Parts: sequence; C-alpha cells; structure tokens
Amino acid sequence: MLKPAQQRALNALLVCPTQKEAAKAAGISEDTIYRYLQMPEFQAEYKRAFSGLVTDATREAQRALHPALKALSLDRKSVV
Repeated sequence: MLKPAQQRALNALLVCPTQKEAAKAAGISEDTIYRYLQMPEFQAEYKRAFSGLVTDATREAQRALHPALKALSLDRKSVV
C-alpha cells in the first residue's frame, strides 16, 4: 500500500503532462518523483492505474465512435 505522499504523486503523474509538474502538484521534489518511479511497488501501482486510464479512454472513444460510424454507414447507403 502506498503512503499518502506516494499516492499524491501517483495521482499527479496520471494527470500532469510532465514529472516536474506532477512533483509540484503533489508537493514533492522532482527527485522524490524519480525515486518513487524506481520503487517496484510504486511502478506496479502506476502501471495498474495507467492501464485503467487507457482502458477507460478506449471505452469512451468506442462509445463516441459508434454513433458516428452508424451515421456514416447510413449516409453511404443513401449515396449508393
């Protein structure tokens, strides 16, 4: 289980575009972020959380894409 500072760092890494910004958002130094990223437990939690984000984003894209593809399919049928 991650300590509170590690959890803040993990959350920040998931939403911030750079490690520098993640460190600032989590209230820790960049060196600490780097050190956390070297820890096997932290790496595992980061990979798990990131994988979850990718899965969620993929599902959202699929949900958004379905109506568009359906509309294109209907439009193609009316042209042919």
